Amino acid sequence: CIFLYFLFRCSLSEATICAWSRKFLDRVPEIQQRGRPATIIIRHTDEKKIKIGGKEAWWWNTTDPATNVLTSTITWSRSLVDTKQHIRKHRQIESRIDLHVTDGMPSYPAATHLFGKKTKHIIRGLEEQATMFQGKLLLISNLPVERANSRVDAYIKLKAREHFSSFEQAERTRKAFMLTQII
Repeated sequence: CIFLYFLFRCSLSEATICAWSRKFLDRVPEIQQRGRPATIIIRHTDEKKIKIGGKEAWWWNTTDPATNVLTSTITWSRSLVDTKQHIRKHRQIESRIDLHVTDGMPSYPAATHLFGKKTKHIIRGLEEQATMFQGKLLLISNLPVERANSRVDAYIKLKAREHFSSFEQAERTRKAFMLTQII
């Protein structure tokens, strides 16, 4: 309000400015990033529980090893269908992935095949474990996506006070979070 007043000498209500920001986020195209080129492409996927209107929902993230969120999705459940939906969304930007690192949720191995037969699925927790791939010893954990989930948690606390009133609000917040990742 103050910025608009000093810049344009007009006054607008906070409700108008909030409505403008909602319209902007509703119309902004889906933002997905490409990971940096690497000899071995590793992606980490995990889901985190959120609350929408008092009900459980899930915020999915796929990151690169540098914790950059490349793709995010919000769904009502953690089913195989929802897992595949998120993997398909990520596949739009990267059709080839060498290693897909996830936690032990049963639907991840079944969904990883969407990246192709050459993609190796690895189940890891927060501790690094050694893995041989293409003659190279790699220390791999699922920590990059957990760090990204921590940033999502902080963003939700800042913007939505830990819960959402509607699915649309959650989607707008997800899109706004993705905008902060590319800036």
